[in-house]
Amino acid sequence: MDITKMLQATIRLDRAQLEGYDVMVGPTARKMNTMMQLNINLATWAKMLGWGDLRPVDHHVTADEKLNQGIRVLYWALLFSAQQQWTHLVVMDDERMNKIKAAKPVARVDDQAKLYLVMQQFLASAYYNHRQSDFQHAYRLIWKVLWVDLGMRDEAITTAFENYIQVREQQIPQD
Repeated sequence: MDITKMLQATIRLDRAQLEGYDVMVGPTARKMNTMMQLNINLATWAKMLGWGDLRPVDHHVTADEKLNQGIRVLYWALLFSAQQQWTHLVVMDDERMNKIKAAKPVARVDDQAKLYLVMQQFLASAYYNHRQSDFQHAYRLIWKVLWVDLGMRDEAITTAFENYIQVREQQIPQD
């Protein structure tokens, strides 16, 4: 798993989009938009995963759809880390990755709600209070959901991430 490569691709895509779409916003507005997108995509992912559903609901959401939405969440988290100059928080060694992979999945509705709300709280604290440790906790929980709760393998995540970047790059207007 080459998170550094994912981070570089995220930064490259962001720069290409700013240039291709001729976006004229300052760094504060960009960070705000990035955090908003991260929160929106996290909420969408939680809904797709059925978190918070107190009664059985058949969402008809495939494993690939869940993975792809998780990739969107990961993308926005990586971009926020770059904008905050916190890239040192997102790269993990094998020991850290294996520790996260060894976590237990959440199955109970109350545990799912706690996980989602904790992630939102950490992200809000990272944004408003500039707490690097809170961002790092939320970021690692994103990986935990991908690896443990969804049971995704590194190869599947890497391929989905590369596909996401490629599709987004192809959508950028070329002058």
